[in-house]
Amino acid sequence: MPRAKARYIDPRIRSSAITAFEQRSQSIIDWMNTRLLVERTAALPHYETVRQAWENSCVEFMVGELDAAIGPTIGELEQWRLLWMLQHLEGKRAFQMHLKLIASKAMQGDLEFLEVLSAHRHSRRGRPKEPKPLGLIILSSWLSAMLWTLSNQERSELISHRFGRPGTTSEAVGKCSQRLGLLGWEKLRSNYPEAPLHYKRYRGLTDEFVVADPWTKVLNPKQP
Repeated sequence: MPRAKARYIDPRIRSSAITAFEQRSQSIIDWMNTRLLVERTAALPHYETVRQAWENSCVEFMVGELDAAIGPTIGELEQWRLLWMLQHLEGKRAFQMHLKLIASKAMQGDLEFLEVLSAHRHSRRGRPKEPKPLGLIILSSWLSAMLWTLSNQERSELISHRFGRPGTTSEAVGKCSQRLGLLGWEKLRSNYPEAPLHYKRYRGLTDEFVVADPWTKVLNPKQP
């Protein structure tokens, strides 16, 4: 059976999607104060493979949200323009008047609006809206909060503790990360006998990452 042909994604959309998630990731790193440890995880085996899969997932997530919200009947560039218009403008007249501005803003990748749009699309009338879609949280924190180095149980604990989704289960996190196409340590078993990090949560927003013994030299080298 012939393989399905991969769809074409405009390079500008790919670039803006990755940039938007990278910016969000940097905010999370600053908020959690984990920059040094995050930088050290880049020295773990197959990190570049993990990162490449993450970039692809970010792009597919954004394009998928646009398809679901607007429909695949118009081109991707037009989707981005329309998405920005829905946030800032009203009506066909406004779209025509501000087309150049819309196109410019669309290429920036508006994650804030995507978050609102996605939450609205997944909500139901009469039920409380989720504060943030799980997929968006996982993508934003996969590298920045080092979810890829944790077990599914500890991923769910971190998301529940830090990202306003109490009760998030390990099963939900596992299914969502698999659906997104993300790579974690557990899919690279030949190099990872166990999770490189463990997550410990305490009262309030207090928490810490504990380095597993096999990875002490990489992630927690002795100071001179």
